[in-house]
Amino acid sequence: VQGVTTIGTRNTPVFGGTFSSDYHLFVAGGILTEEVLVRTGWADYVFEEDYPLTSLEDKEAFIEENGHLPAFPAAAEIEENGLPLAQNAVTQQVQIEEIYLHLMEMNKTLKALETENQTLRERVKELEDSAKQ
Repeated sequence: VQGVTTIGTRNTPVFGGTFSSDYHLFVAGGILTEEVLVRTGWADYVFEEDYPLTSLEDKEAFIEENGHLPAFPAAAEIEENGLPLAQNAVTQQVQIEEIYLHLMEMNKTLKALETENQTLRERVKELEDSAKQ
């Protein structure tokens, strides 16, 4: 079938109503392999200073409204059209890197609050000690 190779079947699969000519190999029954190498762009741009990091509140609102993370397709879309692994790997990496950015910011806030808490405890102790005198 015009440049499409099938293994384990004579039929070319149809996903989402049509077979995409972008794919040239179909294996019925799956593939067992030790490694798959996918060449794609990567997500390090998330760490650039001008990257527009979405707030956790905005992500929460999106999830509540849509039932899945932003930038990911809904389950029904994946069930109908399949999951593009290279694109999905990059999207997952973006999410991981964004989580780290949020965690690093939370860690800074936590350390500042711990320092402030310690300062306030010391001040309360000083006030208690001076009140005893």
